[in-house]
Amino acid sequence: FYNSCLKRDTHHCVVTRFMEYYYWHAKGEPEDEYFDDLEAVHIIPSAYESWRADAMMTWEALYRCFPAACRVGMHMDNINHISNDISMIPGMHAQFGQFRMSLSPRRVYTSIFNRHGITICRAFPTLYHDLPADRLITFKTKINFFFPDPMLLDTHFRVAEILSASGMGEVISQ
Repeated sequence: FYNSCLKRDTHHCVVTRFMEYYYWHAKGEPEDEYFDDLEAVHIIPSAYESWRADAMMTWEALYRCFPAACRVGMHMDNINHISNDISMIPGMHAQFGQFRMSLSPRRVYTSIFNRHGITICRAFPTLYHDLPADRLITFKTKINFFFPDPMLLDTHFRVAEILSASGMGEVISQ
C-alpha cells in the first residue's frame, strides 16, 4: 500500500508538499523542490489491526463513538486500504500520530470536495510551524485512486480535538 499511497499523493507530503527523496533524486534533484523521506500514514491507526488481542473491544469503542468509521466500511481487515492512508514526512507523521496535528474535512473551510483544514494544537513543535499560510491542503491525483476518506479524517480530527480540550493528549504523549 506504500507505493500506491505515494503514487496517489504524487510523491509529496500532503501537508508540507515536500517531495519524496528517491522521487526527487530520480527527477534530477530539482533545486526548487524541498524533499524528505515519506511514509504512508494510517488515518485510523494500525493499533486497530486484527492481530492485537484487544482489537474487537477497540473497534467496538471506535464504532460506538464514531459511527461514521463503521458507515464507510472501515474494519480491521482493511486497515491498509488506500482510503485510510496519506503520505507524510516522518516529523508530520509523528505529530499526526500524537494527535497534535489533524486534517479537518469540515465544509466550514471550503466547498471544494478534497480540501481540508490543517489544525494544530498548542503542543505542535515550532520546528513545523512553516505550514501553508492558509492552513489548507487539497488532495489531487492524476490517476484513479481512492482519496483519503473524509469521514476517517473527521474521526481523527475529532479525537485530536477531544484530546486537546481534555488535556489527555499530553498524558498520552508521555
